[in-house]
Amino acid sequence: MSKQTINLGTAPTGVGGDTPRSAFTKTQSNFDELYAADAVNYKRANIVGSVSQSGGVPTGAIIEVGSNSNGEYVKFANGTQICRFLYSGALALDSPLYGAFVSGWISWTFPSGFVSRPNVIVTPRDDTALFGFVSASGNGGIENIRLGQNAASGSFIRSANFVAFGRWF
Repeated sequence: MSKQTINLGTAPTGVGGDTPRSAFTKTQSNFDELYAADAVNYKRANIVGSVSQSGGVPTGAIIEVGSNSNGEYVKFANGTQICRFLYSGALALDSPLYGAFVSGWISWTFPSGFVSRPNVIVTPRDDTALFGFVSASGNGGIENIRLGQNAASGSFIRSANFVAFGRWF
């Protein structure tokens, strides 16, 4: 239904305009249309929830937030997804590689899958000269990561943030 306009008639008497009953009926129809549209539009109650899509068109909430043992994720209705994980574990940085010393591979399964390989950033949290890098062998569900530094060191508890940016559809 389209907006119904009330005919006020000719000034100053309103001759030729809608009767009060007709004007009220049009007003009520306009409000009914607004309330019906409000039931399907986005508002505070449905901004955060399960995002979904059909043929690339968003059909669910605008933002979905979740977590599991593999980390945390945020999905957006436009297809963007961000995953995060705080890694902490005992690692030796004693394997030489291109002038640095690196750990063994750390496999990170994303808390929510991507449709293709995402961009991954590794940010060490230790106050050492630690750095991180990502392998070229990851895919939309898992990433292989190594931590490294300029000097060899034995096994210590190391921690780093892993963040992945990509698309869920």
